[in-house]
Amino acid sequence: MKKRKAKRRRIIENAPEKVVSKAKSLQAGFGYEMPPEFDLILIYFDQKSEAKLALEFYSEQQTLGWKTDRGAQIKNWKVAATDWLYNYYQARRLEEWKTSHALGNT
Repeated sequence: MKKRKAKRRRIIENAPEKVVSKAKSLQAGFGYEMPPEFDLILIYFDQKSEAKLALEFYSEQQTLGWKTDRGAQIKNWKVAATDWLYNYYQARRLEEWKTSHALGNT
């Protein structure tokens, strides 16, 4: 199964400043602003019913400098947030499984 890639909107490098600023304003909130404002992250996590985890994600990414595990710059923070939530859920499920299957609990 192929890993999905996020669609990227390119801003023309040699375009006039007015065109570039309009293009950037149209992209605001789509996940391409790096680093993003905390309010946008809070809204995104609230939409996923996990608003309490927004600060944890933001703090972790600030510490890492908004880079991936391999050191590449994150291009879309929403993709990173989705992956982070998935890993969080998997770790939580693993801990629940370990707790329920501990010695003496059958």
